[in-house]
Amino acid sequence: MINRLDLSFLNAIKKSFTLNPAIDIVQINFLNPTSSAISYQLVDMLGTVRAEGSVSGTALSLDVQALPNGLYYLRARNAATGFIASGKFVVER
Repeated sequence: MINRLDLSFLNAIKKSFTLNPAIDIVQINFLNPTSSAISYQLVDMLGTVRAEGSVSGTALSLDVQALPNGLYYLRARNAATGFIASGKFVVER
């Protein structure tokens, strides 16, 4: 099952969550992206970074099958504009 999380890097950051809680894959769609890289961090409730990286383009798929049940925060930063977007989702099986 693919879950979707939409993040926007406009002045008004928009977030859209569907199929929350996540089971295996979370699809992150970057609304209004630029051609610059977007760096991201996936952080658990204890503040531990569980995944991080960067992506160019409009979407990122995160495999969350190995993560334990719980609440997770995704922070994404547009390198060109400095805008930061964040969202949260639950992993529950």
